[in-house]
Amino acid sequence: MARELFEIGLSLFLGAIWFTACVPKIRHPRSFAVTVLSYDLLPVPAALALSRVLPLVELTFTVTLVFGFALPAAAVVSATALAMFLTAMVANLARGRQIDCGCGVLGGSRRVGAFTLARTAVLLGCSVALAFVAPREWTAFWFPVAAIGGPFAALWGAGLCLAASAVLWTALTRSSIQRPLAAGGSHSVASDWKGTGGNG
Repeated sequence: MARELFEIGLSLFLGAIWFTACVPKIRHPRSFAVTVLSYDLLPVPAALALSRVLPLVELTFTVTLVFGFALPAAAVVSATALAMFLTAMVANLARGRQIDCGCGVLGGSRRVGAFTLARTAVLLGCSVALAFVAPREWTAFWFPVAAIGGPFAALWGAGLCLAASAVLWTALTRSSIQRPLAAGGSHSVASDWKGTGGNG
């Protein structure tokens, strides 16, 4: 029982953290694109592509964490994303660059530093722990996936998670208060980035 409660609490905690992180990225796509460019680790086209794909990926595995569906896979994706994020922050600190971490947290801004590194490391540890304690079968907290059994459980759960992600994505993009990334084009976003000291 204690293990199940720990698993549920950890997955809901991580799901809430990822949701607060991906909301501002979805609602402010141009600002997030500039943030990704500011890390200066990828070519401009690759960084812009990442800024478009990453929020949707984060939202999708956020839903799986909250629903408790396919937790081992969701936890591994979470740990991988956090490890990449931690590596990117360390790389910039090693070069003496102080940039906005792009952590989200409902629109808050925080420079890369000891606090953001420690917070990301803790979340990475939580994701790794969840990957170990989560059950290996297709399960879910809030809908009867386990009762269905077999491959239909995976299809049912995946369909519901994707549907929930699509609904959330639509709601968040409709409430966006900034122009979408595509409206200004990659050259405009790159100009915004250079205006903030990109490549500096």
